[in-house]
This record gives sequence, C-alpha cells and structure tokens, in this order.
Amino acid sequence: MENYLYILSNTAFDLLKIGISESNPEELADTLSNQNAAPGKFIVELKIKITNPHEIESKLDSNYYQFKTDKEDYNMIAL
Repeated sequence: MENYLYILSNTAFDLLKIGISESNPEELADTLSNQNAAPGKFIVELKIKITNPHEIESKLDSNYYQFKTDKEDYNMIAL
C-alpha cells in the first residue's frame, strides 16, 4: 500500500488542504472537485510518496494546528 503526503489548492479559496492519503492525490482532487459543496476545482500542488504516514501526520498536526480553519474536519490552512 502506498501513502502520499499531498497539498491541494482550490481555485475558489485562499486555502491549502494538506493531508495524507492511501489514494492517489489526483483521484482525491477529482473527487473533491466533483462534490456539490466544492465551488472550485482542487489542484494537486504537491504529492510525495511516504513510508511513515502516522509520524508525518503527527508532525503536521503539531506544526500547523494553529493555522487550520476547521480544527475538527479538515486540514485546511489559510494562505
């Protein structure tokens, strides 16, 4: 199983979505873009294959928590 660290942008927001996924980030971006609630298209800005997803996710949460716009559901940070 492959894991990816990804950064997505959306043409309608000044936000970045940072996360880790077992899915290909391009597929995730397409899925998010096609949801009714998404006003713009999600674009993959960065994708990196990783081998230690839990460690990286923990570091992301501790370093970027204060920038999250929704502390419960999304890893969205303001630009």
